[in-house]
Amino acid sequence: MNIRYFYAALGVVLTASVPFVSAADVAPTPAAPFGDGMVLQRDMAVPVWGTAAPSAQVTVTFAGQTKSATADANGRWQVKLDPMPASAENRALTLTSGTAQTVVREVLVGEVWVCSGQSNMEWGIFDTQAGADAGKADDPALRIRHVDKKVSPIASDTFTGSPWLACNAENLRKSGTHVGFSATAYCFGKELRSQLKVPVGLIQSAWGGTLIEPWTPPCGFEAVPSLAKTAEFLRKADADYRNNLTANLDAFAAFEKTARAALATNAPLPPPPPAITHPVNNEGQPTALYNAMIHPLIPYGIRGAIWYQGESNRGQGMLYYEKMKALVGGWRKLWNQGDFPFYFVQLAPFNYGNSPEALAEIWEAQCEAATRIPNTGMAVINDVGNTKDIHPRDKNTVGIRLARLALSRTYGHKFTDDCGPLFKAFLVRDGKIVVAFDHAESGLTTRDGKPPTHFEIAGDDGKFVPAQAVIAGKNVVVSSPQVPAPAQVRFAWDHCAEPNLSNKDGLPASAFRAPRPVNYALNAPYTCSNPNRYNWGATGQLTDGSWDANQEHCFASNNEDAFPKEVVVDLGETRALSEVKFGVPPFGSTKTIVVSASADGKNFVELGKHEFPQSKAETATVKANQTKARYIRLVYPDHHAAEVQYPNTFVFTTELEAR
Repeated sequence: MNIRYFYAALGVVLTASVPFVSAADVAPTPAAPFGDGMVLQRDMAVPVWGTAAPSAQVTVTFAGQTKSATADANGRWQVKLDPMPASAENRALTLTSGTAQTVVREVLVGEVWVCSGQSNMEWGIFDTQAGADAGKADDPALRIRHVDKKVSPIASDTFTGSPWLACNAENLRKSGTHVGFSATAYCFGKELRSQLKVPVGLIQSAWGGTLIEPWTPPCGFEAVPSLAKTAEFLRKADADYRNNLTANLDAFAAFEKTARAALATNAPLPPPPPAITHPVNNEGQPTALYNAMIHPLIPYGIRGAIWYQGESNRGQGMLYYEKMKALVGGWRKLWNQGDFPFYFVQLAPFNYGNSPEALAEIWEAQCEAATRIPNTGMAVINDVGNTKDIHPRDKNTVGIRLARLALSRTYGHKFTDDCGPLFKAFLVRDGKIVVAFDHAESGLTTRDGKPPTHFEIAGDDGKFVPAQAVIAGKNVVVSSPQVPAPAQVRFAWDHCAEPNLSNKDGLPASAFRAPRPVNYALNAPYTCSNPNRYNWGATGQLTDGSWDANQEHCFASNNEDAFPKEVVVDLGETRALSEVKFGVPPFGSTKTIVVSASADGKNFVELGKHEFPQSKAETATVKANQTKARYIRLVYPDHHAAEVQYPNTFVFTTELEAR
């Protein structure tokens, strides 16, 4: 409001001695990512934005450039600076509106990276092997900043956290959320500084124990068909909140009127309307962390992002690849910088205590992301993990390997190989399997000089046995006298696997299996004789590819005491089935599951059954022996007598896969 009208509204007459202040003379405020000591991205048009008085003219001056914009009705404005070369000179960026100015000081121009993920990205430098080095750090051209942990149900324009700080031991300690600034990010940035000789800015936005979904914007889910139900959840959540808010405001208006009358007459006060909450209200909900911790950074000019996350999504297999597509695609769409570089860390080996193949399936999904999502790369670290510690302390190697990807693929530095060997193809020859690798230009070797470890082969029966492996140039030849007719091969397919195979650049090979089994039941529709009425099965949880034991991914029938109950899955076409895999969560009272198959949906042949213990997550597999079937039926004839978390008349099933 114009100050003259403000005082007039209060009945105050302004005299000539009171200066007139125009709305255009209010100092512009730069957006949240900007601040003293920041790094602007070199060699690209850089957005600079913020707020000012509505309709005010804002002028931005920096490095010999002057750009102007007019604030909109909400006071938001934006300009774009022309591409600039790198500069380690501390310069000022000035924002002017009328006679008012805001000055951002000690601004450098160089390379800017966003560093995100869960605890292994958050893990502070002073609790790692690189802590001693960081204790002596002093590099004014390496600038760091961290974003505080916060949840928001809607996209926010602001965040809290540290200011931009020059990298030294003191600032590393006070910038971050776990014993200092991110160790992975610091080691990555330090290596870039060493090789590029230009300023580097690092923005840490990470939260331990989080899933990938909270970091993903709505448009990311919308673009991936397999995640349609998450996109629908978000649309419904927003619509429900708007409807509830409208009703609440109407109720509050009526409450206010009644309350004021009661206060005026000293009558009893009415109860206030109940508070409402948005369905996206914690760090586990889709978009909750993107809204609060990533969206405020957009569209700050960046070169790219590094990512270290996935432990919390273990059990989702190739569904994690779909979710990485949503994350990367969503960020890129909203940043509007094209397919900017996105480099990530493959999870380290760790003994999770159950489901030893679940981590390997995440490794497989991460490999898929690295090979199929454009302009991405994966740092394999199965040689520097700790199977007894989910937070391995060697973050220096992790950061350097991420930097190697960036130096090679983003900055054009020449390496024989910029990542470890990745599975390319295999063939069967003379009773042996020959495996070919990409990223083996330097040749294959082992770290300890011994034959390659952690190879297994199987015949058509799928029974894997340990195998002997011999390096032959860029290939590995795998065999076992126990499998004279091999048909399948896998490598490092266990959560504790620490294989010795690498290329001659010292970069370790990633886990793989081949041929990769096809799940015919993935996203297949199904019907239940006793459908759940509490959102535990109506939207595809039984066949969504995830073995997570939660409401989003786990199937349940309803709880009427009517047994047997059954589910029939439609594969869409007739398949020759080799096996059906299914399982139960650690809660509920599911006991026996009988599996049958049918080509016509009428005449079913029993394939097998399994009786599950209670209070334990467990999977089972029945062999189908190439039975031709379009339909798979699960029959639940009984249940355990005890109740675990829920009435024992529900039947729970985590997932069904058909191969």
